[in-house]
Amino acid sequence: MSSLEKGLRALALMSPDRPRLRVSEVAEALAIPKSSASRLLATLDRQGFLERGARHAGFEAGFELQRLGRMYRAGDAVTEMADDALRDLVARHPATGYLAYLDGLETIIVRVRESPVPVRYVVSEGTRLPAFVTAIGKALLTRLDSQQLLALLPDRLVHRPLSVSTTRAALLRELAEARERGWTELVDNADRGIGAAAVAIAAPQGRTIGIALSWMQRDMTRPRHRRAVAELLSAARTVGRRIRDPYWLPPEER
Repeated sequence: MSSLEKGLRALALMSPDRPRLRVSEVAEALAIPKSSASRLLATLDRQGFLERGARHAGFEAGFELQRLGRMYRAGDAVTEMADDALRDLVARHPATGYLAYLDGLETIIVRVRESPVPVRYVVSEGTRLPAFVTAIGKALLTRLDSQQLLALLPDRLVHRPLSVSTTRAALLRELAEARERGWTELVDNADRGIGAAAVAIAAPQGRTIGIALSWMQRDMTRPRHRRAVAELLSAARTVGRRIRDPYWLPPEER
């Protein structure tokens, strides 16, 4: 294993659940001596990809990772159009906005637009979650055909941290209903007091992107909820028509 590969594998160990890397865990994960792991992390620190945490309690993500993360698909016109629409939605509603892509059965949050209203539960950029537990993930799943879904989804779908347990058949029924109305919603089985609505758009021959608004239930009255969903659908329709996404085109233009 080359030094470059070791460094990349060490960085890949980081996640929202593991925001710091320690020499011992890197040595164990990469099956290398602790002295080698220490030199590896020190090199990543010098290059700006990591930085020592408070009181030297491991290594945290450095500025170079943040810079590169901000560049991810930054030149993608569809992503930028979706982000512009999301920024406008967040400015008008007490909600945090998200953009995400589908990677197998996981969603990857690639953009977060903070709410002007304090929100207790916010998922950070780079977070991966099972697609079937989030509104944005389910929106992305609605854009897969039956064969793709059957190949992707196991018979039983369980995610204990968010108290989700369902079957493939039940999820397929939920996706079919969401596909008809154009948007998906979050069922908060974990009782976090949050709600969300999401849509998905895709350029022909391009990657599908999910757009979601997430809010605290206490801040979202029924009229506000209806307005937020209506404006989310309008934004998806506007962007979808600009990129010629058949799902969002009127019948005569498909």
